[in-house]
Formats: sequence, structure tokens, C-alpha cells
Amino acid sequence: MGYFIFLCVTTRIGGFLLDSQPVSSIFDQFEQVKREQVNSLGEKLRDLRESQGLLLRQAAAFVEVDTAFLSKVERGEKKASRNQVIKLANFLNADEQQLLVFWLCDKIIATIDKDPLGELALELALKKSTGNK
Repeated sequence: MGYFIFLCVTTRIGGFLLDSQPVSSIFDQFEQVKREQVNSLGEKLRDLRESQGLLLRQAAAFVEVDTAFLSKVERGEKKASRNQVIKLANFLNADEQQLLVFWLCDKIIATIDKDPLGELALELALKKSTGNK
């Protein structure tokens, strides 16, 4: 279900955020993320930070949070705010929109994941949002 949700969120949110880009480029971005096998925003943040040789405390200081909080975000135990994700994207020289899609995806999954009607609710929400475009 994870990739299904991410694909739906990427195409819908991506289509909204990336109006100037063709739909094919949105799918190209999804395929790149899928190849990376990253399952959450926290994992993506950790991968980006470590690949640049940056310390957790450096990232935390830039975002103005304590190191323990950012560590929990990377492990998926705490949720960063939208503004914190934007600051982290700037600090890591990362694609802000891609990180925000991960952030939204995590929020959606946290809301519907354990609910037996979650997938049906997501499908309905997508139909409603597509109809209002």
C-alpha cells in the first residue's frame, strides 16, 4: 500500500505543486524515489545528511531544534513541521517539493494506515480532489 499511496500523493500533490512540469517528469521523480527504496521522510533526511557528511547536531542547529528531536524525526518517532522540512531542504540542498511530498505522505499514512477503511477513504479523497480541480 505504501507505493500506492505515494504514487497517488505524488501525482496529485505533484500535479498541483509542479504545474509548469509535464506529468511525465512527475512520474520520473516517483520512479527515482522508488529506486532509492526510501520509506519515510526521516529515512530520506538521514540519507541526505549522511551522504554529505553532516552531523545531526549541525542540522538540528540550522533548524533550531534539539538534536534529540531531529534524531527522533529521522527514526520516524516524531513528526517535523512543514517549516522544519523546508528549513532542512535548504540546509541539505535538497528538493523542497520532494521532501514535502514525503512529509505529506507520512502524514497520510499516519492517519489511515491502521484503519480498515483507510484505503477506501484515500480513494474517495482522491476522487473528490480530482473532481474539484
